[in-house]
Amino acid sequence: MFEVNRRLYPDGILPARETNPDFWVRFCVWADDNEFSTPEYLLPQIVRQTNIAPFRFEQRHRNQAVPTQDQVAALGPWDYQIEWANAATKGIRPEADWHVHRYRSSLLVDLAADIAGAARTQMSVLDVESHCGILALEFGEVGFGEVKGLDLREANIRQARFVQSTFDCPRVSFDVLNARNLSGHAADVVFCGGLLYHVTFPVELL
Repeated sequence: MFEVNRRLYPDGILPARETNPDFWVRFCVWADDNEFSTPEYLLPQIVRQTNIAPFRFEQRHRNQAVPTQDQVAALGPWDYQIEWANAATKGIRPEADWHVHRYRSSLLVDLAADIAGAARTQMSVLDVESHCGILALEFGEVGFGEVKGLDLREANIRQARFVQSTFDCPRVSFDVLNARNLSGHAADVVFCGGLLYHVTFPVELL
């Protein structure tokens, strides 16, 4: 069992929030036994240098309206750590949460920007299941021309619009929409990060 774990995660790195190695070993063995892991080895691998740092919109410090901690808390609970000059969505920074989401941004958003190249300034992005908008905002920060974030939950869109307005991100907008009703929402880049494991029939949705 532990050989499977070492083979898949040679550095001993477990998925975010999974601190029990025995659980992850059991999952890996189950996936191998049921042939879920095999197709993964047929896919091309992209190796990239990542940069774990504050989100670009956090770094700009061009906040037009710096919120108070009470204003931020009123939109809670928050699932992601976002930091203003004197406020944060989760208060004191949870390091694991902070690192994993900035890693994802560097890995996924930067890769999309590199693939699109200079043409991205004329390209649109659709972020399906954008949650509170952090990756949609990052797509705007790396220079995509127009970014639309969509999410089923109104509470998530309220948070996303709040973050967008306080950090002054003009190329990004958000709407409430079910991912099954995307007709008429075409885009050059469709980003879907963190949706398929929330739905009952992911293949049908795709």
